[in-house]
Amino acid sequence: APASLLCGASSCTAAVWERMAGDYACGERILWLHSPAGGSLSEAAACRRVAGEYAAECGDCNPLLPSLSPSPLPSPPPPSPSPPPPPLPPALCGASSCTAAVWERMAGDYACGERILWLQSPAGGSLSEAASCRQVAGMEYAAECGACSP
Repeated sequence: APASLLCGASSCTAAVWERMAGDYACGERILWLHSPAGGSLSEAAACRRVAGEYAAECGDCNPLLPSLSPSPLPSPPPPSPSPPPPPLPPALCGASSCTAAVWERMAGDYACGERILWLQSPAGGSLSEAASCRQVAGMEYAAECGACSP
């Protein structure tokens, strides 16, 4: 089954994925290590390496985080009215249909997400997220990456 979470960690949100760690975003570093040029590491290994090397910026993308269960707590007091849930993190490309499975789908030699992140890098033209998503998902690779069209 395709992963629905980035790095398999609910804490690895789009905001963490896009957070800069040095000259590159956490997600760019992970995708590069996952690519043939970066060593073809498994997604989990790439996520672990980047989360370890850039713990402050990218640590929330460590796939081992969800398996760490908190110690049992004593019985809670009777419930009080709960606050509204926090807003959902922004979706990749601003499109809820742009899931991790679509982001990782191959479009030629590179995944949709790799192509989108590259266009946002200085080498790719420093496009905005919306512009890079439109170019890859809306024009160049609509069949493979169309779900990421904003």
